Amino acid sequence: MISLLRDAFGKDKGAIRWCIDYWKKNTSQTKQGIRFTCLDDAGKFINSLEKVIPKRRWELNILLAPKARIEELNVWHSLGISTHLQEAAQGKSIQAYLRLRHVNEDEIVGKRKNIKQYSSQLLNYVFHMLAIMVDGDSIEKP
Repeated sequence: MISLLRDAFGKDKGAIRWCIDYWKKNTSQTKQGIRFTCLDDAGKFINSLEKVIPKRRWELNILLAPKARIEELNVWHSLGISTHLQEAAQGKSIQAYLRLRHVNEDEIVGKRKNIKQYSSQLLNYVFHMLAIMVDGDSIEKP
């Protein structure tokens, strides 16, 4: 994956740098995935990496706020990736957390009774390594 990202970086440095910067600013240790509140940003992120990471590997955990309109939810499905809907206790707008699914996630989860999804740090690892290669010493940990 890192090799493919390096190739993608060679073809479109601006888009990959944007993805790295977005990842740095929108990940946390407490929530799994990259946080999006804007559909356009999520689309740009996914489309910039589509040749490296196929859409079937992505999943959005959408937190539906009580004051969010159902029309807002429908546009998130237009990204063409798997979604998981969860109701939020408060808020006005939708938040979505993009995560990378394990290749054999269904098989891994199916064997265990108490697990709903496989929590992989692969995405953070890959972006951390890519950021080091691109930014060198200026890398900031999220």
